[in-house]
Amino acid sequence: ELAESESTQRATYAYDSSAIHTPNRDQLICANYLRLAVDNSSRHDFIAARKLVDQAKALLPTFSEAYRISAYVESSAGDLFKATEEYEAALEYDPKSAIAMYSYALFLSRFLDDTEGALVQINHALELDSKAETLLTSKALFLTRLGQFEEAVQLYEQLLPGLETRPR
Repeated sequence: ELAESESTQRATYAYDSSAIHTPNRDQLICANYLRLAVDNSSRHDFIAARKLVDQAKALLPTFSEAYRISAYVESSAGDLFKATEEYEAALEYDPKSAIAMYSYALFLSRFLDDTEGALVQINHALELDSKAETLLTSKALFLTRLGQFEEAVQLYEQLLPGLETRPR
């Protein structure tokens, strides 16, 4: 039931930072702990969220999603240093995780005001998923913030025709 719920969430919006990405069956148990951690984090119960993340990490210590969700929890809790470490660990364990790169880019932009670093992460994610509208939209936003308007306008013009069919 949990796996089906997560896959529906990812199918609707592939780059939902709160959805747990489980490429194989062994990771579904960890996904349960991580889903509960996200839920606790949204209720500002960071102690419970951290315990659940720790349980997931104990089960699968190299599961990138556990570190990405840990970073999500830590950034919500305001521990930006720990969140940075966790995002870097997530990318170390899965250097081809576009969702980890995207989430890290959002974190860099939102919490650290590091638009250049965010753009680097988005560009790496686009190497893996070059047609992802979410990544292209984020790139356009970061380019705009950096004053690179011509390239941003080109991306926005490319994305506008498909806007009506995109999930909200």
